[in-house]
Order: sequence, then C-alpha cells, then structure tokens
Amino acid sequence: MSQRTVNEWIIEQLEKYDGDIESVKSLYSKFKKESGSKSSRESYYRRIRESYDNWVISKVEEKEGCDLNPDDYVKIAAQKQKLQDKNRVANKHSREINRVYNYFEDLVDEYHSLIESIDLSKIKIKKPLKKGTAKYGIVHLSDLHLNERISYSEGIDNEYSFTIASKRLKKFITEAKEQFKVKGINTVLIAVTGDLINSPRRLSESLSKITALSRASLLATQLLSQVIIDLGEDFNIIFGSVCGNESRLSEEWETTDHLLAENWDYLISENLRLMFKDNKNITFLENNNYKELVFSLGNFNGILNHGDSFPKNNLEKGIKEYIGKFAMRGTPIHGVFFGHIHSSYIADTFARSSSLCGANPYSSNTLNLISRASQNIYIINEDERSFSGYKIDLQNTEGYEGYDINDELKRYNVHEPEPNTQVVIRNYRA
Repeated sequence: MSQRTVNEWIIEQLEKYDGDIESVKSLYSKFKKESGSKSSRESYYRRIRESYDNWVISKVEEKEGCDLNPDDYVKIAAQKQKLQDKNRVANKHSREINRVYNYFEDLVDEYHSLIESIDLSKIKIKKPLKKGTAKYGIVHLSDLHLNERISYSEGIDNEYSFTIASKRLKKFITEAKEQFKVKGINTVLIAVTGDLINSPRRLSESLSKITALSRASLLATQLLSQVIIDLGEDFNIIFGSVCGNESRLSEEWETTDHLLAENWDYLISENLRLMFKDNKNITFLENNNYKELVFSLGNFNGILNHGDSFPKNNLEKGIKEYIGKFAMRGTPIHGVFFGHIHSSYIADTFARSSSLCGANPYSSNTLNLISRASQNIYIINEDERSFSGYKIDLQNTEGYEGYDINDELKRYNVHEPEPNTQVVIRNYRA
C-alpha cells in the first residue's frame, strides 16, 4: 500500500469514527492486516496525527462549499479545537482501553506460540467403564492458586509452589480414589469452583507478566489433565466448573457472561474440554453462566459457585436464601458447593472447600484464619437426596512424587525462585 493510500485509509477511518483519534489508534491490527504494512505502532500513530489536520480541513471545505479565505481558516481552527476538546474528554479512558487491548493482543500471540511449542496432546486413558447402577462421588477443586508462591516465612508452617501443588494434587486424588472405591463409586464429578491461578489485575502488573501468566495457565492445564486421567482410570468422569474472582483478567468482577468469561479459569477449563473432546467416558457440563452451575447426579441436584457473594457473618441464612431462589424457579437444590474463604466447612446442605495453597499472608493476617491446605470430597446419597462430606488434609506431602510438570513452562514461572534464594525489597523513606 502506497503512502498516499495509507493516508486515505486513515482518513476513511477518521470519517467513520467522526474524528475520534483514539478509536482510530485502536485499529492498528486491522491496519496491518488490510495494508500489509510493517509500520510500528508509533509510526501508525504519527500518520494519524498527520492525516487529522487534512481531514478537518476537508470537512470544513465540504461544509462551506467554496475556496478558503482568512475567515475560513478561523472556522477551521475553531472546528479543530472543538474536535480536540471532544477527544480530550475521552482520551484518558481510551488510552486505558487501548493499552488493555494491546495486552490481550500480545497475550493471544504468546499463547499461540506456546501451544505450538508445548505438546499437551499425549493423553492416555482407559476405555469407558461399564456404567451399571450409577453411584456418584464429587472431587471438589477450589482455590488452587497454582501460580502463587508462598515462602515458609509468610505462611504458618506452610510453603507453596508449582512443585508442591503437584504433590498435593496427587495426594488428594490418591486418597479420594481409595474412599470412592470403598463406597462402590463408579462416576465422579470433578467440581471446580474457581481461582485456579492468580491474575495480577493492575495494568502495570499485567503488562509485565504476560509470559508468566500464559505459561502458568498451561501448567495448570497440564496438572488438571493428569488429575482427569488419574481419576479416569477407575471412574467415569463428569467435569463442571465456574470462575473465581482472583483469576479474572479485568479489574471489574461483573455478573454478565461476557465479562465473567474474561477469566483464566474459563480459559483453562476450555483447554481441558478441547483436550478430552474425543474421550467417551468424560462428560463436560455445559454452562451459560460462568459464576454458577446447576448440575444433577441422578436425583440429587447441586450447584457450584465460587462463594465470594455469600455472607460471612450468617452463612446458613445466605445459603437458605440462595437455594430459595432456585426453588422459586422450580429447581430444588440439595447441595451448594463453593470455596473462596480458604477454610473448610461441611454442613448439611452446603460445603465449602479450603485451598490447595494453604495459609498465606492474606488468609493469616487479613482474614485472621488458621487454615491448612486441604480439599473436599463428597459421596452422593441419591435416594436421600443428600451428601456426605470428607475433608482431605494436604499440608504434608511426604512420600508423594506429584504429577509431571513441564520444565519448559515452569522455567518461566516468575513466582517460583531458584532454591536457596530470596528476594527482599525494602522501601527507604527520608
């Protein structure tokens, strides 16, 4: 595309967006695709500024329908100032939108390059099991925070990394399988209630940690795929998930499906859905609301929720009101399963899982909780439309090797320092 044609393309966009420079700036990817240009973003912005004055002059000429005289130049200047004032009002917001847009664009490029270089497709799983009379169990995975690094000095008798997480997951699934076999379970629901990884949502942090987050999400996918395979060797698998608040990509934690889907939990779950789409003994539950998921196991109706909207002071009353909402719609709920608080709580009609990471500075110092790493399992009493719950403590993983971790992905995890190293940041004030 020639210089003249490039400028014409930019003027067309200025015309389309009524002179809104920031909107035209956000079209950089479209500009490269349609023009084939390899111009840098800065060069593209410079051409927009150069074309803007010509566009303003052309608009005045069209309006006046005559040659320019000194008075026309005054009108041009006034028109230009009016447009500049209009743009200035929206500039701050537009700049933030464009920066976030550029972040997601870079994120997608990074994800594509990782998918091409890291092979996560080697999946081995046994043939589908004979179903017979269905007996259901639930493996509750909540608040794994897989890319969180907790040093021994920060947690109460606790430290955490991807390596420790893999061992805790292996211990959890091993003990869950033992319990399920004793009870004659043949179908297991893997219930994910959010916060699989942490996402720094301040813009400056996001821009500096694109690679770490991309690789952390793929490491999470790799670990959870091994959980599915491990359970799938002995049980038919149902997989259901909702999103958590700590793994959201944007600053706002909204209730609309579109914004809820901007979440690492959603992305990891969809990765797993694609990986296991050809396995007949694994069923992924469809969900149109990424914050809550209603499911049925025979005659038992349950619901998954991250739990951040439930009241802390009167949890029983909050759960009762929550269940009542579904009863009004004609769907009786027999069990509500959630996480978020990092403290296990198993009651008659609801159960809250703790976290895989265990105690961290926030849970210990801000929430004043004495928490341990643990996760819950449940046995569904279908005839009674109830469940029995069991907390599996995961603090100590001695004797467990853990699931495999891709070294290429782990190497770029900025949250896990090299052994025998510690970074200390001090802020000295005058």
